[in-house]
Amino acid sequence: MIDSEKREFNGTVVEGRQSFSEDVSEKDLIVRGEALFTEDIEAEKLEVSGIADVKGFITCDNLTVDGVLKCGNNLVIETGEVGGRLKCFGKINAEKLAVYGKATSRSSVRVNELDISGEFGCVGKLRSEVISVLGSLTVSGTIITDDITFSSDAKSFADTIDADSITVRKTVMPGKEELKEDEYILKATVVDCAKARLVHTKIKQLNCKKADIGTGCVIDLLNCKEKPKISKDAVVRKVVIDER
Repeated sequence: MIDSEKREFNGTVVEGRQSFSEDVSEKDLIVRGEALFTEDIEAEKLEVSGIADVKGFITCDNLTVDGVLKCGNNLVIETGEVGGRLKCFGKINAEKLAVYGKATSRSSVRVNELDISGEFGCVGKLRSEVISVLGSLTVSGTIITDDITFSSDAKSFADTIDADSITVRKTVMPGKEELKEDEYILKATVVDCAKARLVHTKIKQLNCKKADIGTGCVIDLLNCKEKPKISKDAVVRKVVIDER
């Protein structure tokens, strides 16, 4: 991330309430007040500490959202940090995205590196090389990734997960109650992976090469290439081992 104090500011600061009826192209664009953009935004750096409603596309190198940003179309960025609220009605495409607040997309998402400490959700496909979830992730579609790790006491959901490696481990935050018997860190319909290391996970069908099914897991069907390790505190209703 570029340190704003070490580079020369060159652009526009929106204070108060303003409306823009044409495309906006700036090196730096800062929204501290409330702004309506009826067309597209293109910027090297976009900071939103107030409220920004963009009806068109957003394209920028660096995005910081500490306030509220609504994007009516696609969002294309290099790096982004969301500590406030981001709502995108189109696709999200990013190299790196860190979510400390809440971010949602009503379409598919492609992020090479995704870190979620807050809440993130999308409809369609989520593609990412590496996904780290310390908060909650909800995908009404398919997650495609090399590596996904859930280190959380929050609840996540995905229809389908296609991963090389999936890890679910419980991290109880101070002051929070333990998970109840019918609560899970991750719920999924189908998971296809090479390696699975799971606790407090509920999956209808898990297809993998190696599996370590830990405490609190409920798996309806486990298809495994190697003999799985299953905790006495887990429920696996059917195991099929195919060593061919």
